[in-house]
Amino acid sequence: MVWPTDSLTKTNFDAGTDSPASARAELEALYDHVKLISAEVADGATVWHSGNDGPTSTLNADLLDNEEGSFYRNASNLNAGTVPLAQIPTNLTGKNADQLDGQEGSFYQNAGNLNAGTVPLARLSGITGAQIASSTIAQGNLKTGQTAVSQTQTTAQHGVNVTLSGGEYSFYPESYYDYSSGGSSSDYVQTTILRQEEGVDIGYVLNVNFYWSDASSGVGTLYARSRYINASPPHKIDNVDYDEFIFVKLDSLGKVCGVSIASDPPWYHNGPTRVAPDYIDPLSGKKYIKEKIKRGTSNFSDYARELLERKGSLIEIDQSIKNADMSLIPHPFRTLMPGEKVLIIEPNSSGDYAGVCELFKSGEDVNKIIHDDYLRIDNTEIPTNGKPPAVTMHRIKWKNTR
Repeated sequence: MVWPTDSLTKTNFDAGTDSPASARAELEALYDHVKLISAEVADGATVWHSGNDGPTSTLNADLLDNEEGSFYRNASNLNAGTVPLAQIPTNLTGKNADQLDGQEGSFYQNAGNLNAGTVPLARLSGITGAQIASSTIAQGNLKTGQTAVSQTQTTAQHGVNVTLSGGEYSFYPESYYDYSSGGSSSDYVQTTILRQEEGVDIGYVLNVNFYWSDASSGVGTLYARSRYINASPPHKIDNVDYDEFIFVKLDSLGKVCGVSIASDPPWYHNGPTRVAPDYIDPLSGKKYIKEKIKRGTSNFSDYARELLERKGSLIEIDQSIKNADMSLIPHPFRTLMPGEKVLIIEPNSSGDYAGVCELFKSGEDVNKIIHDDYLRIDNTEIPTNGKPPAVTMHRIKWKNTR
């Protein structure tokens, strides 16, 4: 409605000019004016005015700047000003910051990224404060491999050489002589260490020499075993995984005359290629050796300076590095008589190989078990590239004694 114009008069209501007949028109105009106003207000409705407005008036403005009130209660619509700290909770429960100082959470879980402070002893598995203080490591915490070799004299010979796995990382071996098969305690036998330079292409090799004083009549079997540090499984040859390396030497009649079982192959730590790491990447755990410096044609003083500075680049220790000397020392038996041959036992999970490996790890004398004919070699050769050169691969199985 358009509010009616105030054109009302009361001339004919005044005492001096009172004219009832003339006042009729003024009363009708007043009536029409009131009707126009009352038509805009429902019966019983409250008329808002300056005396009854305010927060308790229950007046509801429908829009503010064309927006509902909910619009202004949504913080996402803020476009100016600063939210007071008092309005921000201390703990942002349920919120996930994507990065901290530009780093993912995995960065702070990697100990290789520590750059300050001290790691608590409780976070160092298996190492005590006393061990750190005395710079010692308990025997149970020292990572070791083991190797055992044996040789039976079946032909006229004074001695044979057998390579021990572990090379420069080996402890001094133990040995014993079993003459129960016909020898005598008076036989002069000995086991000696031969760590010798056998040639430029092989370098230093850790050999055990089994020696009989009487080559014509000496019989029996000599055994030797040792432990060594820095065993580094897993071991592969052309995608074939090995747990233990079991080599068997057969004489010209096909009878077992030598056995070697070891956690590492004989070419590790023997020969010219180093497989012990010079550097381990703290993030990836990958192991590297420094490229060997070759003397070339420079004078010795330049070569020595370059060698001391170790300018060679880092080379990752992969299976090709680990097996680089396999052709130089394909098996542990350095002495082979005419007609003798060497074979390697197939590493399989379905046959008796796995059980023999577990017996060896538990301390059983697997060499003697094989020499005493409780374990036998299958005659069928297994065709594979996953073996050293100059040997054949066969399965091993328990002899049926029942």
